[in-house]
Amino acid sequence: MPAGLAVMAGLELIRLAPRLIEESRKVYESVRGRPQPRELPDPGGTDAAALRSEVSDLRGRLEAVEAREESQARLIAEMTRYQAALLRWLLWMALAAGVAAALALAALLVAVLG
Repeated sequence: MPAGLAVMAGLELIRLAPRLIEESRKVYESVRGRPQPRELPDPGGTDAAALRSEVSDLRGRLEAVEAREESQARLIAEMTRYQAALLRWLLWMALAAGVAAALALAALLVAVLG
């Protein structure tokens, strides 16, 4: 039974891996494609329209950053689920190894004492 669970957990990880890779690629592309910092115009020499334009641009950039943060939070949540699945699989494997060792010890004792 533990071997079947191991196969199921492995298949689940394989099934979910492309989604993790795609989300990671999206985060990378969004970080790589972000605009570079710019110099703000001197407030003393600009008019109010130029400042409003810069503020509007900054708001747009802030919204883009917040969207990337949300994407990263979803990616981290997904990775946490993968780690939990892997942990459960490893715990089952440890349990199976312990049971196998106990059975082997019992068989050895029966062989030696019997």
